[in-house]
Amino acid sequence: MRSRTIALSLWVAMGAASAAATIRAQGAKATPSAPPPAQGCDEIQTGPIYDVSAEPVGGIQCFQFLTNETVGSKLSVTIAAPAAKSSYDVHLARVGKDGEPKILATEPSGGAETFLQVVSPALSRWLVMIGGDGMRQGTPFQLQVDASGNPDWYEPNDTPTTPRLLQGNQHVVANLDSEYDVDYYVLSLPSSQQMTKLKFDGPSGVTLEVLQSGRWGAIPAGKVATLPSSKPLILRARKAQGLPHPSSSYTIHTSDAAGGSTVVTNKISDEDISHLAPTYGMTYLVPGGSNAARVLDVTASVYDSTGNHPAPMGEHVIVVAVDFDPVTKQKAILDTVEGYTDSDGEFSARLNIGECRGPGMQGPVRMHRISHPPVFWDITYVPTAYVTAFLDDGKVQRVTEFQHVCREWYRGSRP
Repeated sequence: MRSRTIALSLWVAMGAASAAATIRAQGAKATPSAPPPAQGCDEIQTGPIYDVSAEPVGGIQCFQFLTNETVGSKLSVTIAAPAAKSSYDVHLARVGKDGEPKILATEPSGGAETFLQVVSPALSRWLVMIGGDGMRQGTPFQLQVDASGNPDWYEPNDTPTTPRLLQGNQHVVANLDSEYDVDYYVLSLPSSQQMTKLKFDGPSGVTLEVLQSGRWGAIPAGKVATLPSSKPLILRARKAQGLPHPSSSYTIHTSDAAGGSTVVTNKISDEDISHLAPTYGMTYLVPGGSNAARVLDVTASVYDSTGNHPAPMGEHVIVVAVDFDPVTKQKAILDTVEGYTDSDGEFSARLNIGECRGPGMQGPVRMHRISHPPVFWDITYVPTAYVTAFLDDGKVQRVTEFQHVCREWYRGSRP
């Protein structure tokens, strides 16, 4: 094994020098965005299956191809050699713009079938290199390179031995790029979490399965499954073979089954108002607080059940602004918006709170800006308006007050 690997490494080094020399020799003939062909490598195309015979023992066979000119690709290389007497080496290398090939996937113990996958940028040159004692001269084998355009971030993850490893709760948006594609994931969840809510959404015919007690069980699309999270979750997404659509998008969402909490961490209005309406409960009027007249920009942060870790992207959040009277307990809903958390566990939105609705209105109160001479405003407002955010369970963790400005009258320098 070591001798084959050393020989192949030497061949790669020689090939690098040869490819670099080719660039220098071709000069202006080389396409600026694609490396020129490597010497000693047969040209192949992505898609077709090639029938090949092995070179003499100890020889290295090399095949090269270019990827799509405009979009990135997921490359799947399959070598079927049922007549091979023992293992052999397979390497997949990308040729850099300087002509240097870099091995990005390898299988040093190929057998009856070898499968390699990588994700490639657009317009890249790749080398498939095969060699070793298992490939005796004349041994027949088949070679195919399949290319799927625009792979998602989680690729390559098409085999049980190459799953995408993910830490913490997740919101996965991915694609099955062919009717035969299967995507594997391993999710390691926080140790503080006992149970996990898992939701899957996808088109008809696409299923998500979780491995439990040695068996794959399906998670129905649109439903929420509650699973123990003491061990990593092993998942796979696939679709029934023969579906007409070559690509299918799906989402996987996991969250803490014990429930999360959400708080409004920021509220602001950049409206052209005095921003002098005081907060509620002051024994004397002091300018300040969070003033808003017709619109309020809000950010809500979502955390897991411990309150320490941000929730994953994709948590459904509802934000409500209310005019409230603490004496009569009357309230009027001003606006409601909803959406989903981003990758930081936050949801931001603009609330169109509009005019005051009646409950909690006070004033007019006379306020002035500290200046010389001072300038005055008379302000009617709701000092106990509030905004709150909650999740699908409807539990309100906390309300955050703001001052809903109903109307302002500018009085100039006259008190």
